[in-house]
Amino acid sequence: MTKQNLVVAQGGVFFAPGVINNANYAVTASAKSAYHAEMDVKARVATRIKAIRKRRGLSQEALAALIGRSPDAISNLERGVSSLPYDTLDLLAKGLDVPLSELFLEESGDPSRAEAVARLTDAARQLDDQMLATAVAIVELLVAGAGKGS
Repeated sequence: MTKQNLVVAQGGVFFAPGVINNANYAVTASAKSAYHAEMDVKARVATRIKAIRKRRGLSQEALAALIGRSPDAISNLERGVSSLPYDTLDLLAKGLDVPLSELFLEESGDPSRAEAVARLTDAARQLDDQMLATAVAIVELLVAGAGKGS
């Protein structure tokens, strides 16, 4: 039985749908939903880590060396095979030079849009306060112009 065929019941225990039927461990729709939400978060974080690593021009080996993990561990993290303990998430954010929250950003739409937003965010972090204010004003002008059908 593969993990994709399993759902979470009480206490985070994995069961195959329909295997457990007593009232204490019934596999509910909310448990299935929680399992799928967890998998979505895991996949999203894995994708973000890989995208940020590549944007930084780092190989898996280089990132592994930065955070004291093996290249295989980085590969597993990026493929969503391994779970990420909090300390590893913190190390990854520091090694990639991004706030921890950036690993959890959810950008709807196509991957190229998500990449463009991430690049814009990276560029903004490198600006001093005055240049950042100018960049914000320019982006706001672009947004206002787009709203007018330009």
